[in-house]
Amino acid sequence: MGAPSFSRKLQSALNKNLIGIRPSLAFKKLGPTRVYRVYVISDKFKSWRYAERQELIWRIVSANLSLAEQNQISMIVTATHAELEDDEDVPTEPEPETRRR
Repeated sequence: MGAPSFSRKLQSALNKNLIGIRPSLAFKKLGPTRVYRVYVISDKFKSWRYAERQELIWRIVSANLSLAEQNQISMIVTATHAELEDDEDVPTEPEPETRRR
């Protein structure tokens, strides 16, 4: 499962806009489509309400990805590592292009 073409662009936009959070990204391609579930993972989300996470991440996505790139996202899951601990759908490792450097 490879990362979508917009993965580096998204990671860069998140790092630029989420000062001090630097989330990791993981992607799950949905079947034979060109659509991905995007996981934005950071333990710093722990004190945030889920709606706050979603609103902020989608605002960054809308401002930094083209409409065609946004259309490749089926959903964005914003979570801490603990929140994803028992979720078998989550890719176990972030894609190589999005690991922190």
